[in-house]
Amino acid sequence: MNRKTLLSFTLSALLAGAACGAQAEDGTITFTGVIEDGTCAIATDSQTIDVDFGTIGQNAASEPNNNSINKTFEINLTDCPASLSAANVSWSGQTSSSIANALKAYSDEYEVLGIGWIIAEGDQGASSTELVNMVDLTGTPGAAQPLTVGNNTLYYTAGILIKSPPAIPGNLTGEASYSVTYN
Repeated sequence: MNRKTLLSFTLSALLAGAACGAQAEDGTITFTGVIEDGTCAIATDSQTIDVDFGTIGQNAASEPNNNSINKTFEINLTDCPASLSAANVSWSGQTSSSIANALKAYSDEYEVLGIGWIIAEGDQGASSTELVNMVDLTGTPGAAQPLTVGNNTLYYTAGILIKSPPAIPGNLTGEASYSVTYN
C-alpha cells in the first residue's frame, strides 16, 4: 500500500472509532406531588375578589352612621371532599384608626378618617340598613359554615361605613385578606 492510501485508511478508521466511541449523557427526572383528602380548592374567581361600590353620591354618603351602601360577594370553594364538614374563614387587614372593626378607607394612599369598609357574614342584601354578624378583622376564625361534597359558596356582604360627615369627594380603596381552614 502506498503511504497516501495507508494514511487515508488510518484516518478513516480513527474517525469511525471516534464516532462509535461517543458517550451519551444520562439524566433523571423525578416527579413529586401530594394527594390529600383534606381541603377544598379556592376557585380562581375567588382568589382575587373586587367589590366595586361604583359611584356613591356625596349626599347619601354624608349621612352620619350610614352603612346602607352594601354589596354582596362570595368565596367559591371547589372539590371539597366528604371528610370535611365545615369551613372557617379568617379575615385580616389594616383597621381604621377612627372606626372599630372596620378596614381603613384610603384616598390617594392616605387614610380617610371617619370612613371604613366593613364585612359581614352572609348575603344581607344591598339595601340592609345595618349589617349584622360582622367578621373579626384580627385573623380570628369566623363561625363554621357547613360544607357539602363538591362545590360550595360562602356568602358575605361588604359595606361602607361613614361616621363623620361630610364625605369628601374622591376615590376610595381598601383591602382585606382571608384564609380558609376546615373541620
